[in-house]
Amino acid sequence: MPGAPARVAFHDAPFVILDEPTAALDARAEHGTHGSLMAAGGRYAELFALQAEGYLDPAAIPGR
Repeated sequence: MPGAPARVAFHDAPFVILDEPTAALDARAEHGTHGSLMAAGGRYAELFALQAEGYLDPAAIPGR
């Protein structure tokens, strides 16, 4: 979010939501449904599994 602090500095508001509006433009993004991306076993599946380890039983995580 490199541009977010600059936007906050010049915006007078009671609160500001910082987001990543360009995330969908990532040239390396994988496209498909959750199921198809998990079945492909690529970077999406790897990152999902890493996050899921914090809240799912490891036996329920595909590929683990």
